Amino acid sequence: MNKKIYVIFFFVLIFRLFFAFQQDEYNNDSAYFVLRNVENIKEIGKPLFNDELSYGGRSALFPPLYYYFLSITNNILGDIALKIIPSLLFSSLVFLVYLISKEFTEDEDSILFASLISAFIPFFISRTINNISIFSAALFIILLLTLSLIKLNNKKYLNLFMGLSLLFPLVHNMAFFFILSLFVYLILLIIESKKLETIKREAILFSIFVILVVGFLFFRDAFLLNGFKVIYQNTPSSLLENYFKGIIIEDLILNFGLIPLLFGIFGLIYSFIRRKDNTLFLTSMILTTSFLLAFRLISFSLGVIFLGILLSIMSSIGFESFFKYIKLTKLSGYFRHIKYSIFILILIMIVVPSYIEANESNNNALTDNELSALIWLKEQTNEDSIVMSSHQEGNYITQIAKRRNVIDDNFMLIKNIDQRYNDVELVFTTTSQAKALQALNKYKVNYVYFSDRTKQIYNIDEIAYTDDNCFKEVYRTEGAGIYKVRC
Repeated sequence: MNKKIYVIFFFVLIFRLFFAFQQDEYNNDSAYFVLRNVENIKEIGKPLFNDELSYGGRSALFPPLYYYFLSITNNILGDIALKIIPSLLFSSLVFLVYLISKEFTEDEDSILFASLISAFIPFFISRTINNISIFSAALFIILLLTLSLIKLNNKKYLNLFMGLSLLFPLVHNMAFFFILSLFVYLILLIIESKKLETIKREAILFSIFVILVVGFLFFRDAFLLNGFKVIYQNTPSSLLENYFKGIIIEDLILNFGLIPLLFGIFGLIYSFIRRKDNTLFLTSMILTTSFLLAFRLISFSLGVIFLGILLSIMSSIGFESFFKYIKLTKLSGYFRHIKYSIFILILIMIVVPSYIEANESNNNALTDNELSALIWLKEQTNEDSIVMSSHQEGNYITQIAKRRNVIDDNFMLIKNIDQRYNDVELVFTTTSQAKALQALNKYKVNYVYFSDRTKQIYNIDEIAYTDDNCFKEVYRTEGAGIYKVRC
C-alpha cells in the first residue's frame, strides 16, 4: 500500500477530530439516541428496545450491534470514544477506497486522488462531522463487503464476505440495499452474457439468503405494523419531501463538487464502454443508488453520501484515462504540472468547501443555553412529566432532560404517526389556544420546550397564544424557553 495513503488517512482523521473536539456536544440530536443506548447497555446489558421515555413509552426496533460496539469502546476509553470511533471509521474509508480502486487501475496518483476526494465530499462532511453516526459502521462494512466480493477467489476474503453478510443486517438496514445491488449485479451479468464463477455465485446466494432471513426475523413486527411505510421508515407524510427527496443535477454538483462528479461519471462510462468486468458490481451499486434516489426509496442523505463515495472510486478510472490521454497529446511535456494543478483544484474545490461545511455544521451543535434549559427540565420537573418538542429535538428531551417526549425522529413502530406529527406542528404554529390545548391534553403534556431551533423548523418567531393562565412561560434563556401547560 502506498505510504501516501497513510498521509491522507491521518489528514482526514485530524480534520475530523479537530471539529469533533471543538464542541462538547454533538451536531445532531440523533447522536443523543445513540448515547442513551450506549448508557443503557452499560447499565443493563441491552439497548432500548423498550423505551419508557420516547413517545411517552414505546417499543423500538433497530439493529443493535453498533451500539454494543460503542458501549465496549466507551467502557475502555470513556466518553472520548464516542468522538474518536466514528471519526476513525469514517477516516478509514480511504483505505477501502484505495484498495477497491487498485482493482480497477494501476496508476497510483489516480487512486490517491480518488481516495482523497472520497473523504472530502462536502455533503458527506456536513452530515457526519461531530456526530455519533451509524453511517460510519454501515459505510465501512458495505465497502469491505464490496472489496471482498471483488477478491472472492482469495479464501481470506471469502470468509470475510460470509462473516460480514451475517453481521451487516445487525448493524444497519443498508444491508437490504446491498442485496438489492447484488440482484442488479446478477441481472447485468445476464445482460452482458457473462458467466459467474461457482464460488462467487454460491457466496452471493448465501449473502442474499442470510441478510433476508436475519432482516425478516428482526423487522417482522415493523412490516406487520407499518406495512409498506417500512420502506420510508414510517416517516410522517409531511416530512417525506425532505427525508426522501428526488435528485437533480444541481444537487449533485453542490453536494459532491464538480471534480468527483465529472471524473466519476467519465470513469463509469469508460469502464462500461471498455466492458471492465471487475467494475460491474460497483456499476450495479451506482445504478441501484441512483434508482432509489430518483424514486425516493432511500434517505436522501444516505443515498447522496454513498453515491458520492462510489463515484469517487470510479473517478480513479476517469483520472487514469485522462492522464493516458494527456501523454498522447502535445501537453505531455506539462504532464507533472497538470497533475499538480488537479491536486490544487481538489484542495480548492473539495477540501476548502468541506472545511466551510464542517464549520457550519458545528454551528448546529447544542448550545450552552439550550443545554441549560434541558438541565432545568431535568432538575425542576417531576420525573413522570411529559415534554413536547419538535421531532428534531425529541432525543434532547429523553437523553439530557431524562423526561418523556411526545415525538422524536425514530418513527418506526409508531401508530398514527401522521396524526401525531400534525398535532405537534399545530401546537407550535396555531394561533388558537383552544386547539393547542386540545392537542396538548391529548398527549398529557406538562411542558413545552421551545428553542431557536424550533423556530427554524416551523418558521415561526414565537408561540402565539401564551398567557399566565393556561400556558405560562416558566423558564427563559437566550435561545430556549419552557412553557408549563396549566389547563
